[in-house]
Amino acid sequence: MGASWRPGTAALLLALAAALAILPPAAFAGTEAAPELTDPAGDQEVAAGPLILPGVNDEAFDDVDLVAAWAEERASGCVGATADTCPAATLVVQTTAGWTTGTMTVTFTVKQGPTSLPSSTASEAGTPFTLTVTGATVSGLANATVANGADGLRITLPLSKLGAVGGDLLADLGISTTRTDPGTVQGADQDDQTGTDSAGPGTAYTFARPPVLSNLLLDIVSIDGRSGAVTVTDPHEPVAVVLRITNLALDDDAWQLSFSSTPPLADPPVFAQAFTPIAAGEEAETTVELSLEGVPEGPVAVTFTATSERGATTTARSTVTLDIPSAGVVPGEREVKPEGLAFLTGAAEAAGFDGPFGSFAELALLALLVLLTILAIYLLLALGRTTIHDAPASAAPLRAGAAVAMGASAGPSGVSETVHAGEAPPLEAPDELNDALNRFLHDVGPA
Repeated sequence: MGASWRPGTAALLLALAAALAILPPAAFAGTEAAPELTDPAGDQEVAAGPLILPGVNDEAFDDVDLVAAWAEERASGCVGATADTCPAATLVVQTTAGWTTGTMTVTFTVKQGPTSLPSSTASEAGTPFTLTVTGATVSGLANATVANGADGLRITLPLSKLGAVGGDLLADLGISTTRTDPGTVQGADQDDQTGTDSAGPGTAYTFARPPVLSNLLLDIVSIDGRSGAVTVTDPHEPVAVVLRITNLALDDDAWQLSFSSTPPLADPPVFAQAFTPIAAGEEAETTVELSLEGVPEGPVAVTFTATSERGATTTARSTVTLDIPSAGVVPGEREVKPEGLAFLTGAAEAAGFDGPFGSFAELALLALLVLLTILAIYLLLALGRTTIHDAPASAAPLRAGAAVAMGASAGPSGVSETVHAGEAPPLEAPDELNDALNRFLHDVGPA
């Protein structure tokens, strides 16, 4: 199945911010109890001139005697700080005595780790750094700071200047120290003393990051180009379902689909067993075709499930209703019952019968027409009988076969009107009967 990919940088940043907001303010890796670097106390070397007398004017140089070093990070403490200084990692260096005016050289490499976030720009070989601490100043990394603390010398390293993100490594840590005491005799090198010490390489420190978790989201974008539950009328046409999978996690992942329905489909979709990769913060769309052949009419509840390669699942559900119209009826048109009355459809719909009577609108119109025809015949017959019964007898019966010429009624052109014996003049209904018929037609007519 094909899939189109779109970046989701905003989703990745939101997820990262949410994850960092819940991290506790505690060290994530090395601590004073489990440092990245250790060195025996009292192993510093001292080079002294000939005028140095042990126990009289010799220096111990405990301030350069390395004991331990570790890195730590905290999620809080960045309020009001600039992006150039925070977030940051702190490298704590302990010596036997407090740090004074010596020189300390710190070397390490920032590498990509096995759990580095996708945004990491570090390489597996790593980028080397060398920092030089001279007394209370530090050089070699922009915006780095140094200060004595209760637990040792604290060197603050802005992560943005290191180019490090969660999961990257601070590896190959090495530290060396040196300090020269000029002695008490000015200008005489014979009483100068220099103390040095070195330690490393230490174990790698992993920059803090949230746990590697899966967080996929599955959505049904459309079914047959429509949103929500839909109704289809042709079981032979495949139903196209567009799905969207979004990776809301901080790490790359992979997904695969599965399908179920109630009632089950005779030919359900089958998906590849291989997982499809999806980068952190990105989304993918894919189209799945469903066949409803053999499924009884009615609703079909469909469920799609996306499973992460890391074991997480997400589901999306909807309903597809199969409604097959009767034969000969075009979807969207009104059915005529019985079908033989379709010739009355125009008149029935014009009279508004399709509203109250639905499929039987034509039948209702035909019934009304038949009723009116019967009523009209009945009224005409009743009127005819009444007129003949009430007609006056002729004063002088006409002779059989005779005809009276009505010459006086002849028009200007000489045309005359002849009335034959035995014929009655045209019948006219009384006004009361006409009024009653009009009221009946008004009462039974369409609303």
